[in-house]
Amino acid sequence: MKVKTDSSAWSAFDPTLSKPSTPLKDVDAEVRSTESASITTKIEEADRRKSNLLVDLAYRFQEIHERVEKDTAELDQLTAEIAHYFPEEAGEVSKESGEFNIFVNRTERWVWDKKKLEEHFGEQELPTYVTRNLTVDKRKFQRLSHEEQSALRFALTRNLNSPRVKVIKNV
Repeated sequence: MKVKTDSSAWSAFDPTLSKPSTPLKDVDAEVRSTESASITTKIEEADRRKSNLLVDLAYRFQEIHERVEKDTAELDQLTAEIAHYFPEEAGEVSKESGEFNIFVNRTERWVWDKKKLEEHFGEQELPTYVTRNLTVDKRKFQRLSHEEQSALRFALTRNLNSPRVKVIKNV
């Protein structure tokens, strides 16, 4: 992509063309070929043409942006519908359906209730797996014995994040 380095910062990219065009050079050549006598008139004509090109690019950008937003909304809806057929649990689950392998992966976020942890630990010295701001290190917590984990589960809320769906067509 070509970019002017002066203050006008005009881009000369047209993805519809197989060979990139140079609109500024085209406009400049067209302005030079006009019959206008005044350089000021030529500059004004060039600015009008650049402005028209910019408006065309802006319209195209807006059309594509709206299409992407619509497609993204439709893709989100399909993701939710596909995920509905899979269990709501953390981890990856796959199913073969017709000519497709469908994978749904759900990650999990743990949220610790700081008020409940504060009530539980009070001012006593904290164990190594609990930090002073009263959050619990997930990895250390998972290595604790079942009894130690049970003592803190009252303050834990486990939330599933949005599912990620991957569909692979079988060959």
